[in-house]
This record gives sequence, structure tokens and C-alpha cells, in this order.
Amino acid sequence: MNAKRYVQIGLAFLRPKMLAWVIVITSFVGIDPCRADIVTLKDGATLRCEVISDTPLTGSDAKYLQIRVENIMIWLDRDAVEKIEKRTETGPAGSELHNLVEKLKREGKVIEDLHSQFNLDASPAQSKNELQLTVKDLRGWIYAYEDRKAVTERKRISLHIGDPVPIGHLLILSPNTHATIRIGDIGDIGLVGGTQIRVDGFSVNLTQSYSLNVQLNQGAAWFDIGSTSVDFKRLSLTLNAAKSVILNGVIFVETTNRTGELNVTYLKAKPNANTQEKNKLNFWRKTDGPYFLSEGEFITISPASNRLSVEPAPQLSHLRAIFDGWDQWQPDPLVVELDITIPPLKEFPNFPPQPALHPYRIPIDSSMTLPPEIRSLGQILSQYKEGLERYRFDASRYPSEEHGLDALVKSFDVGGWRGPYIPLNLPRRDLWGEPFVYEIFKAKNREFADVRSTGPNRKDDRGLGDDIR
Repeated sequence: MNAKRYVQIGLAFLRPKMLAWVIVITSFVGIDPCRADIVTLKDGATLRCEVISDTPLTGSDAKYLQIRVENIMIWLDRDAVEKIEKRTETGPAGSELHNLVEKLKREGKVIEDLHSQFNLDASPAQSKNELQLTVKDLRGWIYAYEDRKAVTERKRISLHIGDPVPIGHLLILSPNTHATIRIGDIGDIGLVGGTQIRVDGFSVNLTQSYSLNVQLNQGAAWFDIGSTSVDFKRLSLTLNAAKSVILNGVIFVETTNRTGELNVTYLKAKPNANTQEKNKLNFWRKTDGPYFLSEGEFITISPASNRLSVEPAPQLSHLRAIFDGWDQWQPDPLVVELDITIPPLKEFPNFPPQPALHPYRIPIDSSMTLPPEIRSLGQILSQYKEGLERYRFDASRYPSEEHGLDALVKSFDVGGWRGPYIPLNLPRRDLWGEPFVYEIFKAKNREFADVRSTGPNRKDDRGLGDDIR
């Protein structure tokens, strides 16, 4: 097949007494003539097409049937298909698809300009007055770094309320922080303390819909998107290479212990302003999808897996509590008590030194007073975890618990070792003087490695309590 250009278009068509069957259309250029297979739908409609999927209608885990009609790729809901008649002769496809789409347009099921409304892969045209992401609310401290080298060299920009978010920069929040970023006039992003996120692109296209490309490296964030019935704006979100189009809803995203892996929870589905129905949320990648989430479900996006899976969210009430209590949240006060004495003045009688009448309580930014290894505990843990993943890639396994984190700087005669995998001056103990805990555990026939600090109580709570991960 020739090199192809494609535009993915998210659709969901509902006909009376018929399941929603057209899920995603992908337009191709330069496709060979298709074979004249015949697909009969349960409502009696027939399509002359080429059936791409080889799996049978029954006894298969696949939810969709992939076909090609008039150089257009379509995914059909298998439950809507009555039968398939495979043919060997070649010939042009019929005009059934065109007639069907025209019928759906007349019924109001399809908007007229599909390409401009759902152009997700092409870079959106920039408007003359391109809107910016801005800091809407900030309780704590947030810094922008041009790249990882700037993080090491501590070359940063401190952001404040009203400041624009620099595109292409890495944003790092102090642990005791909540920040809200405004997305034009369509919604907000909430960033939890300790989060590291990079905005790779933000623009608005000709239909006044927004395109946002972000990479979440560490931490958690929520996206609250809301559109009115008049403007019908939407957000085309690219999140760690996975895509979704959000019209009305709230999602909560958090990283896992595996590099590049995210858990995405559909936190709240807002009713459509016209129909009062709650829309499902779709996620897909170029190699996989689409997958539809209902309110209260979550999906794990992993670069190591070719398939995504949708499951009920296990911590739904906890995540909703974070979102619902966002405006009431206040940072824990960081207090410095100055137990100073006031020296006597020589011009006056020599009174003995007197203590201050009361200690001064001054909230400060911890990054201004604490040494780097304390200030960047999250960065230290992140470097250990990244080193463990590189070790596993070279040695095909994680270091043994016997060798522990020392295996990242010593070979121990392990085959494939190409270390060191962490800087030699990386601290081995946390703020409270305790060594970092390294643990290997298994779940669902998969092996995971965890590095954590035991926290202020200096007791290993297996990642719970006041442990810091």
C-alpha cells in the first residue's frame, strides 16, 4: 500500500432501533481497489466493501469490524452486523456509504463539515489572536524549566497568577502546591503538588476548537472541560501519545510506577446542553482504539502495551473528593521559628539579653532555604526509578533485592549491565537520614520495582501512611 495521509474523525451515530455502528472513519489516499464483499446490517442495510478484519462475527473478543468502502476505513460495531458474504472477485465498491451518510445528515445525526470539525492529526491553523494557557490560581510554587539540563542547573522561571504558561517548557510544582491553569475559555487544568508536566503545543483551529498536547511525566492532574450549546467548542487532547476529544466532562490523570504509564479516570460526565445526555469519552492511539469510557471508568495507557483496557475506577470517591475540594484546599504552613535574642544597646544601661516576646512564624518557599537534596526529593526518587527502568532494559530484569539500589552503580557481574544508571553523587538517604526503600513485587504476572522514602515517621508503611514515593 502506498504511503498514506489520514485524518481520524470521531463519530457516534445513533439510529432508532439500531445500535451505534459507525465509530471511527479514517480517510486514505492511494489505496488499491477494494474487494466486493457484502456486509448486511441488522436493520437490513447492505454495504459493498472490503472486509479487513479476519476474525469471525461470533467467538471473538474484538468489538469492532474493520471494513473499507470507497477508499474510506470504517469500524463497525459487530453487534450491528447480521452477516458477511465474502467474495473473491475485485471491483469498485458501491455508493451505499455516501447515501447512508447523506441520510444521517438529513436526520441531524452528522454535522456538515466533518473535516474541519474533527481534524485531529493535522496541525490546527493558528488564529490571529492565539489564546494562551494562563495561571488562573496558585497556592504554593510552580516553576518552568526549558529542559532537563535547566532543572539540573536550576535555571527556572517562577510563575505567578496571570502569567502565561511557556509552551515547550517543563512545569514542576513544589510538593505543597495546587495550581490551576486556564485553557482559553473552555476549561481548566488542575495540577497536584509534585507534578511534572510539559505542554508541547496549544492552539485554536478555524472552528474555535482547541488542540492541546501535553506530556505528564510525574504526578497527577485533572482536566475540566465545558462547552455551551451555542459555541459547541471542544478540546482535542493528546496525552502521552493517546488522543481524546472532550466536549463536556472531567478526567483525572495520574502516573504509575512504570515509566510513561498513565491511569485516566472519567471523573464526571456533564450533560449535553442540547440533549441532556451524558457523553461517553473516547481514547485511541494510532495503533489502537477507539475505546469508550463511561462515567466512573478508567483506562490505563501504557507505552509497553499495544492494547488499552477499560475498567471500573477503584478510587473514584477519593479522586472526586480531590476535585470537589479543590477550591477549599490550602497548603500546609511551613513554619520557621526564630528563637533569637535581642542584644543590649551600649548607649543604655547594660541590661541582660532578653528573649524575643514571641517566635516569628514566616511562611516561606522551601526551595529557598533547604539544600538541593532535600528540596528535590521527588526528583531524586524519579532518577532512581528511571535508572531502574534502564537497568531492566539492559539486564532484562530489575536488580535483586540483595544488591538493592547499589546495583545501579555497581555491576555485580550481571550480564548486560551498562551502568552507572544514576549520578554517582545522588543521595542514598532521605531528608530524615533513612536509606531509600527498594522493593520488587508482582501483580497480574508482571514484575514492578518501587523506590520510596519512609517519611517523617521513619517507618516503612509499604507506600502508605506518610511514605513518599
